[in-house]
Amino acid sequence: VVMDQWFLVGVFMAVVTALTLLIWPLRKLWQHLNGPKVAANRRGATLRALGIGAVLAAFVLVLPFPYSVRAHGVLQASDSVLLHIPSEARLARLVAQPGQRVEQGDLIAVLANPELEVDYDLARQQSAELEVQYRQSLLRNRADTAPLAERLAALQSQMTELERQRSLLMVRAPRAGRWVEAPSLHERVGNWLSRGQPLGEVVADARLRFVAVVPQEQADELFGHGGAHADQIG
Repeated sequence: VVMDQWFLVGVFMAVVTALTLLIWPLRKLWQHLNGPKVAANRRGATLRALGIGAVLAAFVLVLPFPYSVRAHGVLQASDSVLLHIPSEARLARLVAQPGQRVEQGDLIAVLANPELEVDYDLARQQSAELEVQYRQSLLRNRADTAPLAERLAALQSQMTELERQRSLLMVRAPRAGRWVEAPSLHERVGNWLSRGQPLGEVVADARLRFVAVVPQEQADELFGHGGAHADQIG
């Protein structure tokens, strides 16, 4: 019963729309063409009215109208580089802004790891002390020179690794492109992030493709309007 009522309302609205937009304007035009105001040039007025009607009909029937379908989707880049947290650290500062163009080597974000800094300072201090002991051993021709040299080499290797880890705390762009940060990354400034957590990606300055899933009915409409195609955004 409810469906029948809505159907009747729809029919009534369609009739009202037809009367308002089509029948009444045509009726007024007919009255004007047959009225006393155009009696002297009725033929010319009729031809002009027919000409205007033909132009409007051609505009509606021949010229294509814009057609669009609204759908949720994602932008896909054909070439991009993902950036992740290299090791557990605190997100101290974000330098690059979302959508900003960056060059290779530009600073993206600054991470902080106090424990790593403590380990590095301790290793540097031990290395300096061991260097002094090693030089003194060389001057005195002591038998512990070789063990000191081995310890010093191991400590220097440890410092090299710590320096490498410290350099990773300065996250830089691996290539030129547009910086697209991970969702809600700005809200996590000052928080600790786990290793492997995504920071964002550097997207190459190439064309982007919008990918969306639409219902079957809308897909049929797209094919019916000249075939479906994937729009690309530059």
